[in-house]
Amino acid sequence: RSAPTTDKEALAAWAGRVLEKAKKVKTPTKYKDGIVNLAFMQELAKLSLEPHSPILVQERLRKHGIILVIEPHFAKTRLDGAAMLANKGNPVIGLTLRHDRLDNFWFTLMHELAHVALHYNDDISLFYDELDAIKGFDMGAKEKEADDLAGEALVPTNKWEVSPARLIPSTMAANSLAKELGVHIAIVAGKIRYEGSKYFYLNDVVGQAKVRQHFDMEMWETK
Repeated sequence: RSAPTTDKEALAAWAGRVLEKAKKVKTPTKYKDGIVNLAFMQELAKLSLEPHSPILVQERLRKHGIILVIEPHFAKTRLDGAAMLANKGNPVIGLTLRHDRLDNFWFTLMHELAHVALHYNDDISLFYDELDAIKGFDMGAKEKEADDLAGEALVPTNKWEVSPARLIPSTMAANSLAKELGVHIAIVAGKIRYEGSKYFYLNDVVGQAKVRQHFDMEMWETK
């Protein structure tokens, strides 16, 4: 899922860097197919309420044999994340944190976990995702499946359809639905902004500059 203008060699180099980092991570167990499903993802999303949720998520996944690596995107790419499934014992998820916002962190993470849930046994072992770079292009069936599952894990359709947040892009409406779901308000705010293409709304609640601070800040100094 990358734009035609993306430098494919840069994508491959980035993936190589992520895999090198992943080799240094020790996990207490191997991943068991089927652990990641909608219920697992919804439970994981509840960690978003914790002050250090990105670190907590990284550790929770590690305990299940999934390695989460943070690596800034390379030049000539607009990469948000990737799922690397070649090593069945330890699937690797790479995130770039290109957008330093909680809503983007959670959706990208869930999208990559959706690839683990849905495509673990498929013949594709690496999914690159430039989530906002392919507008106007066909994303393909597997990417739509991953989008749909990620969205359902964060804001279930049955809750969204009857919520005032679907029609009213307000902090109050977003907060009400977030409390009902048990997730951070940034997740609902991101949903509101995406569904209505209202990206100028709710800038104060999407968690700006709230993710990179949990990781090695030197990684972004030259980006």
